[in-house]
Amino acid sequence: MQRRERTLKTGEKLDFDFDLLVTPVKPIDLKAHFADRPYHLNADTSGGFIPRALKAGAKWINVHHKADIYPYINYPMVDEVVPDMKAFIAKAHANDLKVRLYYTCRELTVKTPEFWMLRSLGHEIIKDGPGNDTRTIVYPNGPRPWLIHNMRKNYIPAWYAGFEQGKYKGQLDVAVITDPESRWNNYYLEGLNWMIKNMGIDGVYIDDSSFDGETMRRARRIFDADGKRRLVDQHTWNHMNPYGGYANSINLSLDRLPYVDRLWIGELFRDYNKRDFWLVEMSGIPFGLMSEMLDAHNVFRGMVFGMLPRLPWSGNPVPMWRALDAFGIDQAKMYGYWDDRNPVRSDNELIPVTTYLRPGHSAMLSMANWDNDNAQKCRIRIDEKKLGFRPTQVYLPEIDELQPAGEIDLNGEIEIPATKGHIVILK
Repeated sequence: MQRRERTLKTGEKLDFDFDLLVTPVKPIDLKAHFADRPYHLNADTSGGFIPRALKAGAKWINVHHKADIYPYINYPMVDEVVPDMKAFIAKAHANDLKVRLYYTCRELTVKTPEFWMLRSLGHEIIKDGPGNDTRTIVYPNGPRPWLIHNMRKNYIPAWYAGFEQGKYKGQLDVAVITDPESRWNNYYLEGLNWMIKNMGIDGVYIDDSSFDGETMRRARRIFDADGKRRLVDQHTWNHMNPYGGYANSINLSLDRLPYVDRLWIGELFRDYNKRDFWLVEMSGIPFGLMSEMLDAHNVFRGMVFGMLPRLPWSGNPVPMWRALDAFGIDQAKMYGYWDDRNPVRSDNELIPVTTYLRPGHSAMLSMANWDNDNAQKCRIRIDEKKLGFRPTQVYLPEIDELQPAGEIDLNGEIEIPATKGHIVILK
């Protein structure tokens, strides 16, 4: 960043514009985080979504765009689509599953019925840009032919997706970037209200977003108007690169976080990042939220922050779901390594320990080695007063794909291989 000097003269005024956000914005709801288990798959056909979600024990289905029940990005209200979506949501509800739809305000499909009307408004809705000369990560060789032939100039190409099977086989959905500060936010909110009343959606999945906190606050009022529980699931890409403006992903979403229920932060974030990076930039915990893992797939490290992979997009959390149920996570409180109330401590900062405590009953410890190359050793100290009971049983529960059942001596020195960890039960 270029340094600029400024001299303030006598009587001259200088204004500094800033916002304050008191964190955490809400108390963490550990029970809801582990209970609201999502099934989230990007697939052309949706016929297997409900049976697979039920078999795995998921409670929510996130319907991504580019599916036979949702073919066009950020516009699920197309007349030909609505009957299929309504039937899917009704079937999900009949099986005690809730449904969130991919719905954000950042890019818009050219299939939108109002598209050419929006184009006639100049740059108000459709963001101005280099048009056919645009080169991005998605378009390294230039925009798709439809945009080149029909748009030509004054636009920025956004996502595109082609169907290889199902009802829309052979079709291509193409989108353009929208202006983040426009009247289209009002249309977005009206679309949200319409989907709640006419399609019965239970929430939305926001894949990044261009709208501000005020728009998110208005959306929250729409969700909560009739007293039913609906959830907002916020995902964001890693913007710490030249294409994303070297911006912190959490920071970009700060003014929306008070109105969000869960996070999925981790696209292009790796599991070798330091533990405090996980805490501040991936977990959501400092803001009163919790997240899931995406491109960081280390369950031992993830569980230090209550993070699991999302089924089936980023892995298989089902074995850990079962272990959490067996432990009774719905009755537990979480005390991370950063919390002075944590009753269990490691003497090696590369092996942090988080305690999930059922007061007076039992505890689950999540400990992970943050050394990416070498085994590390540690000794564990248990404060029985904070724990609330004296452990008489200490063991490693069997968790498929993660760890075999076994014994562990917390009174001796514990060695953990590089990047690995333990899930430990105390009773």
